[in-house]
Amino acid sequence: MGLMNVGRTEGSEIIQLFGRGVRLKGYEFSLKRTKFVKRENPDMNVPKYIEIMETLNIFGVRADYMKQFKEYLEDEGLDIENEPEYIELPVIRNKNVNLGQLRTLKIKDGLDFKRQGPKPNLSVLSEDIASNKIIVDWYPKIQVQASSVSSNDNSLKYTGKLTKKHLAFINMDEVYFQIQEYKNLKAWYNLNITKESLSQLLRNPSWYTLYIPEAELEFTDFKNFKKWHEIAIVLLRKYCDYFYKHKKAEWEFPHLQYEELKEDDTNFIKEEKYVFTVHNPEENDSLMNRLNQLKELLESGKLKDIEFKNYSYGNFEPFLFEKHLYNPLIYIRKNSTEIAVSPINLNEGERNFVFDLRKFYEGNTSFFVDKELYLLRNKSKAGIGFFEANNFFPDFILWLIYQGKQYITFIDPKGIRNLRGKNDAKIQLSVNIKEIENRLRIQDSSIVLNSFIISGTSYDAVSHWGSKDELESLNVLFQNDDDAYITKIFTNVLGE
Repeated sequence: MGLMNVGRTEGSEIIQLFGRGVRLKGYEFSLKRTKFVKRENPDMNVPKYIEIMETLNIFGVRADYMKQFKEYLEDEGLDIENEPEYIELPVIRNKNVNLGQLRTLKIKDGLDFKRQGPKPNLSVLSEDIASNKIIVDWYPKIQVQASSVSSNDNSLKYTGKLTKKHLAFINMDEVYFQIQEYKNLKAWYNLNITKESLSQLLRNPSWYTLYIPEAELEFTDFKNFKKWHEIAIVLLRKYCDYFYKHKKAEWEFPHLQYEELKEDDTNFIKEEKYVFTVHNPEENDSLMNRLNQLKELLESGKLKDIEFKNYSYGNFEPFLFEKHLYNPLIYIRKNSTEIAVSPINLNEGERNFVFDLRKFYEGNTSFFVDKELYLLRNKSKAGIGFFEANNFFPDFILWLIYQGKQYITFIDPKGIRNLRGKNDAKIQLSVNIKEIENRLRIQDSSIVLNSFIISGTSYDAVSHWGSKDELESLNVLFQNDDDAYITKIFTNVLGE
């Protein structure tokens, strides 16, 4: 944006330009910049220089008040000079592993849902499948010279819904045409969408969570009517995407089979590198130094000689587990603002699980003398998911090879307070996965499948679900209440 003779005198004009200078639709109209979407979908293809295209820059000619405005922002603690810096760290593949001996679950090659599958009609999925799956954040971003500041604290945000009163001001014909255009863009040729189905979805808001300032839903400004139309479009596009993927997974599920783990498996990091974004690099020079030093060591191939604890800083912690199929693993504390990484980092529960597993492995050498152990992080939406558990992608795949059998165990460290009790699909996967094992036994009877939830929530917080023994019988183990939970995983697995 170039400004000629604007802001030569003090006034609201220049401030309004900064606040309203750009409205970013975002990737697939998600209202998010591509780099933030890529954190959730690390394998997505990103056009070169897209970040420049998605950044608002203000240039002033003879605009004296620009300088004063900049000083005002700096007085308020907003640094508008520091651009983020990007550092790439190599990922070292564990070459001591014969991937061909490890089995994974894959959909049979050659299947084409569009040509061979059914033609699903867009509709409201059952509540246990679709409840609050779609999340849209309509809170305005802070727009300054480089418009990239955002807030991740959803607990402070108001949650709203589009009611019948709001829907009365939405042009459903226009909504229908825009959703059809989106469907064509996605090439969902076998998806049937009607105007009535879109109306039914909007009248039943149980499937989405909308973060939006309460004032934006009030009937005080005619401008809000257009905004509600935009919100409806964004919500419906996201739901169509979820609905189509769910129906595709439902159709593909009977075609699940065992396959060898291969070098090009989607769970391995693309191009074998992490991409770190360091915000305010001048203020975080110590972090930058550690990242650059670690990069040099990793590029030299001295993986086992690296003291990773020496390169932790602030919210950033790299670490090694030799039985993971690639290293290092990266942990970044929740709500960290100075650093981000793609593919996405481990959260605290995942980190603690790997630490506990590593401690068990290193402290029980006699147990593993005649066993082989391997671990691999399972990517959300790209790795192995389970349709019968609402397209649940457990965080880790653990292989244990012992006495001619291969025990494949899916493990998900997570808080369980918000699950639906013992009957939640994620918990019931421990039962349903045995049905998958039985169905695939004709293909390979030496493989044993298991699923575990490693709860970061204490048992006391969910004791109303049932006894601890009942939950453990469903392979729910309590990470913070039970020092022996790793032992219990192997005891249960080998007890099959």
